[in-house]
Amino acid sequence: MPFRLCNAPATFQRVMDLTLTGIKWKKCLVYLDDVVIFGRTFQEHFNNLAEVLQRIRQSGLKLKPAKCRVHIRTDPSKTEIVASWPTPTSTSEVRNFLRLASYYRRFVKSFASIARPLHRLTEQGRQFSWSNEAEEAFQHLKRALTTEPILAFPRFDIPFVTDTDASETVIGAVLSQKHDPEGERVIAYASRTLMKTDWKYSTTRKELLSIVYFTKLFRLYLVGQRFTLRTDHDSLTWLRRGSAIQKRILPSNLA
Repeated sequence: MPFRLCNAPATFQRVMDLTLTGIKWKKCLVYLDDVVIFGRTFQEHFNNLAEVLQRIRQSGLKLKPAKCRVHIRTDPSKTEIVASWPTPTSTSEVRNFLRLASYYRRFVKSFASIARPLHRLTEQGRQFSWSNEAEEAFQHLKRALTTEPILAFPRFDIPFVTDTDASETVIGAVLSQKHDPEGERVIAYASRTLMKTDWKYSTTRKELLSIVYFTKLFRLYLVGQRFTLRTDHDSLTWLRRGSAIQKRILPSNLA
């Protein structure tokens, strides 16, 4: 359909409505060339996808395979930019690199911890000085962004597993699922640098903060179903005993 015609959107929407008559709102949603297909189970979703594709074929419409993505991975064109990024020579150049790298942070385990030396260079009032530590972090991020494994698609018919951890200045988490026979597959990585006011927290409270923060971050995956939460901090088992919760930690209680 030609671009810039005033009635083109309405005409195209009508074509799509006719193409998906009877299954729109029941198996899919459509707005112009954006079609969202849904299902309550993996098999139902698969069947609905097949039906939508069959309708599109019968209507004589075409899809471009080159635009399809079978796996969740970083965009090669973007990672090539990262791989060839020159060593920053100013604070603004560090910020530009971090801005691009942060877009793909869910692909990198412990991203915040790796990038911390670079973030320190961007602090207000800090004089720029490129150190060996900064160079190591810079190269580590470049390698991680170009070699990290492909993430798995989430499946909502099997339980999720959330691993959380905390260090002195960083908290992190991994969301995964056990895809038999492949074993456990990573769905997403996440991490965050703690604010300076949080550095004073005890180890137990930092571990608790990690659980609360990343459970909320992954809520779209976890809400409405049972999941496994794993932590290497045994002291947090007292979370199951509500009466033992201290008042100063109560706002962070997950119960």
